[in-house]
Amino acid sequence: MGIISNPIEYFSTKFQVSGLKNCWTWKAGKDNHDYGMFKTKLFQKERRAHRIMWLFEHGSIPEEMHVLHKCDNPPCVNPNHLFLGTDRDNANDRVKKGRGGSFKGKHLWRRLFSDVEVEAIQKMRDEGFTFKNIGDQFKCNPATIFYICKDGYV
Repeated sequence: MGIISNPIEYFSTKFQVSGLKNCWTWKAGKDNHDYGMFKTKLFQKERRAHRIMWLFEHGSIPEEMHVLHKCDNPPCVNPNHLFLGTDRDNANDRVKKGRGGSFKGKHLWRRLFSDVEVEAIQKMRDEGFTFKNIGDQFKCNPATIFYICKDGYV
């Protein structure tokens, strides 16, 4: 491969496209929350890759706005999976997807899962399934499974 001088072209070498509807997974460096990170001379500091994708696709991010994921997959940079939202939208999106807040006790999970499902999640975890395996089966973020299982709250 030759030298790439165009930042957009360079950016596009850092993720894998797997169809227009699927997540485009960031393959380069990530932060401790699994968001892709990107830096070129175009930007003064390293930035989250999904925000860079938004900039390349739309030209700007209005002040006080977040770039959120419809797919709830931090390393995804598919522009079809991204949308803008306020702080409140971001907080509501986290709660809707079962992340954030002080989730303790299975009664708080009833809006997402039945008691039977919570018990099944706990059993799967006890049997050695990963948070990701369980999350895939229950169609939710692995972090949701972690919070359901952590500290014996289920």
